[in-house]
This record gives sequence, structure tokens and C-alpha cells, in this order.
Amino acid sequence: DDDMDMDMGDENDPNVYNKGGPMRVHVVRRFEDFWNTYGEGNADDDVQMVDGAEGDVEVSYYERKLREHLITTPGKSGFGVDLSHIEGTDMTLYKWFEHFPRAVIPEIDAVLDQKVRAACDDLAMEEEPAPRILHPFNLSVKSHIRSLDPSHIDSLVALKGIVIRTSELIPEMTCAVFRCQAKVGTGPLNSQRVCMYKENVPVEEGGKVVEPESCPACKKTKSMTLSHGECIFSDKQLIKLQESPEDMPAGETPQTIQVFAYSDLVDFALPGDRVEVTGVYRCKPLRVTRRVRTLKSVFKTFVDAYNIQKTASERMRIAENDDQAQPGGDEVDLGFTQQEIDKFKEIADMGEGVYKVLVKSFAPSIWENDDVKKGLLCQLFGGNACYKTRNKDGKVTWRVRGEMNILLCGDPSTAKSQLLGYSHKIAHRATQATGRGTSATGLTAYILKDPETKEVILESGALVLGDRGLCCIDEFDKMDDSARAILHEAMEQQTVSIAKAGMVCSLNARTAVLACANPVLSRYDPTKSIVANINLPPTLMSRFDLIYLMLDKSNATTDEKLARHIALLYCGDAAYNMGDGEGG
Repeated sequence: DDDMDMDMGDENDPNVYNKGGPMRVHVVRRFEDFWNTYGEGNADDDVQMVDGAEGDVEVSYYERKLREHLITTPGKSGFGVDLSHIEGTDMTLYKWFEHFPRAVIPEIDAVLDQKVRAACDDLAMEEEPAPRILHPFNLSVKSHIRSLDPSHIDSLVALKGIVIRTSELIPEMTCAVFRCQAKVGTGPLNSQRVCMYKENVPVEEGGKVVEPESCPACKKTKSMTLSHGECIFSDKQLIKLQESPEDMPAGETPQTIQVFAYSDLVDFALPGDRVEVTGVYRCKPLRVTRRVRTLKSVFKTFVDAYNIQKTASERMRIAENDDQAQPGGDEVDLGFTQQEIDKFKEIADMGEGVYKVLVKSFAPSIWENDDVKKGLLCQLFGGNACYKTRNKDGKVTWRVRGEMNILLCGDPSTAKSQLLGYSHKIAHRATQATGRGTSATGLTAYILKDPETKEVILESGALVLGDRGLCCIDEFDKMDDSARAILHEAMEQQTVSIAKAGMVCSLNARTAVLACANPVLSRYDPTKSIVANINLPPTLMSRFDLIYLMLDKSNATTDEKLARHIALLYCGDAAYNMGDGEGG
């Protein structure tokens, strides 16, 4: 006991934690104090009255959230707790969460399970509640994928990135069931019965299952056999997370990391989603070969996810099957201040004047081109897809797309690529490609072998990753014909059909396409027709809803205004004063 107390140190020291010692009691007590005292705003509204089985009951903020969670989503096991609330209330408990998550969170899960059962009794719920799992989120320190190092191992990290691949559902064994197959009794062998004693063995860390050496009932050794049908499995999914483009240093290739999702987090994130993952950064050794137990000196790293949130820009979009942007939470916070909300209402009251405000706000550094900006804004807002039914069951048989496809074609240096870049930056979900650097497989999907399972897997391309978003293609005229041919199906049927390496499937590509192209001879020839200048197949041109010609016409007045606008961007008001002084 003295050694344990010495290892434990001071209770208030966040850098010390003993998993098996008295610190467990301190964790439970501190979390209980936080649970019972924290309130919204951490002021007088920390306790409220709610209806219970025995009349009105005083409950705290998280107790009320838990009751609402049980009523609205009784079948879900995840319950979210904001770590910023813990950080503002108990810094020591927050540090324990951050540095010792694998020891602290299981203890909190046990406390949360007790509170679920107590809340169900107060609410007089008849159904047996599912065990609740803590989903912590909103870690104060956000890490980059390329900045993770050995000092982060076994610590709680928060990573932002783009999901580029999700695996199929993987059943992971959590409890193994063994049955004794030994013959017991006296008499002939065919008259003896099988023992069939059942023993449950929890799966150890790393997926190791320890087989019982002997049967406790008949005392015979080497008689226990694994009963696969009675074992307990949980859902598991592999997610490949790639760092966001804005987090990548210039000239670097994007880094990826494997994330394992469990229970409610399975199938929550889809390829193309921008997410924030909160989980434990872990490592495991790898064998040199499958048949040899010799381990490599370099370990493999991955993240065990405790929570997955779609980022604010993704949450602003209301999709068909999106119930909430955070599986462990209850409310969707878009992050707007009251000042911003008042400004939105002020703009909404402008009537038709709101169009001028939007056009003026879109790419303000680009002079004029108001008609082009209106078209790009219509594409960003999008239309409503029309679903038609033809059979008696009421199932949707075909869909009329609501996404717009726009082509910008014209002379060089008319800000085509700049407008495309603004649209890519503003869109809640967007992918970007360039003509020469784009292939047919890069747009649709490509086949590769999984380095672990050696199975053939499908990686999504730009059109599939941009599903329900925007796909920007620059230098469209320089794209190969084979790559352009892929767009015929994607722009009209909004699907991508794959038939490669034994895989035959159709992927959703409900994507708005924004393309930029130069004329045939780099400059637009007014003596030729539009079709002759653009030089694209008629079948592909017909799939663009809007085609804008951006021409650089020779006009002294227009050129002077444009020059002043550019000078204003670089020199400020001094440019106008200088021009007025010279009489220009």
C-alpha cells in the first residue's frame, strides 16, 4: 500500500495516474462532482426540474441531457461529453482524460452505465437500456496528422481531415465462449454424455484469447473448444483519414492515418466527409511474415476513435439521411455568434437587394463579371432534386438532378481559374482536379490491394468524393478524351459505373461540375462559331447547364477601370488619389 501511494503521488497532480490504485476512486469522485454541478453557463441554471416517475426531480445539465438522449435515441449507446466543460471545471480530471484515456474512460463508462439505469428507473422505461459508451469531444489542442510523434502514443488526440475510404463492417470478438467436449460418465463410450460446460473468456488487449486449460466441471484438460456461434462480437470499421488541403505544407504530399470506429460510429462518416476524430493514438508491432513470430522494429500506428464529428461547414448542409452531425451529442452548434445571426436576419429582410449583396460578396477582388458570379452562386446554393415513382410500392425509380453544371470558357487572364478557386474555397464539400494531371480512374475510382488483408479494394476518385458537393476541373480543354468520356454518365445520371478486377458496382456521384477551358487557339476567334471555338464533343457540351464566354475585349475605358481596380487592391486609396491628381 505504501508503494502504491508513493506511485500515486498527489491527487491533484495531473501527470500521475495509477490504474489499479486509489486514483480510480478519485476519478469516479471527480467525474461525479462534475456531473452533478456543471450547468449551461456554469451559473445558476446548473439544476433544472424535469418530470420523473415520482413527480418533478431536480437534475443537473448533463443529467437532463442524458434523459433527453434516452427518450429520443434509446437504441444508441454513445453519449457525448464536452471536454471543454471538464477543462473549465476540473483541470486535473481533464489532464487525466488527455494523458490516460485508456485507463480513465472505462471507469467513466461504468459510472455512466449506472446513471443510465437510474435515469431509466426515474423515467419508468420498460425496455432494458443499452450500455452507454462515453464519446468525449472538443479537445482543446487539435493535432495535425503529420505532427503526430511517439510522445502522443496512448494519449487522447483530436485530428481533422477528409475521409477517403471506409471499409466494410468488421465483426470484432469481445467475449469468447468455450464449451467442454469431454465425455463424462461410466459405461460404454457411446453411452457417455458430453460435458458441454460453458465458460466465458473476455478478449484481452490486442485481440488475444486465452483458452482455458481445464474444465472446472469435469476437471479434464485440453477439452475446451471455442463455440463461434455463442461468442459476442461488436461492430468495427476501418476509416482512412487524409489531412485537409489547408493543413498541408506547400509542395508536400498529403499524409494519411488509419482510424478504427466502433459501435455507433460505424458507417457514420462517408468518403468525402470532413470530420474531426477524437481518439487514442496507439501503436502495435507487426510480424516480419505471417508464419514467423519475429516482430519488426518499426511499429504501426493508428487511432482508436472515441468520437467522430462532422465539421461545422459539413453540418450546415442538410442531407437526406443526416440526423445529426455528432453521434454522441444532442444539439448541432453551427458556431455563429448572436451578432452574426442578427446580420443574417438583416440580410434576409433586404428582399431582392440580397442578390446584389451576394454578388458583391462573392470574389470581391475580381472586377465585374456579375452575371458569371450569379451563375456560380446558383450552383453553390444548388437546386432541389426531383424524385419520381412509377411502381405501386412507392419506391423511387428515377431521380432528376438538382445540381448545376457550369463551363467557363474564354480568353486567358480573364479570372476563370480565380473564380473556380473561390467556388472551391466556399463550397462545403469540394474536390479539385486539373486537366493534364487527371485520369479517368482519378475522377471515378481506382483499384488497389489492401496492404494488410491483400484484398482488392476500391478507392474513390474526385467525382465520388465530391458527392453532394462541387467538383472543380481546371484546364478542361487539355484533359484526355478518355477522362472526359467518364463525365458523360456522371453529369447526367450522376452515377459512376465500375467494372474492374471482378468488381461491378455503381457509385453515387451527385456532384455539380465547374469546369474552365480555353478556346482552341488560346484566344476566342469571333469569326468562328462558339462550338468551333470551344472544340468539345456536342454530347458533353449539352450536359452543361450554363456556358459563360469570358472575353477580353479591347476597350480603353474598360481597361482603365480594370487597371484602377487592380492598383486599388495593391496600393489602397493612394492609387485613386494618384490617378485623380494626374487627371486620369
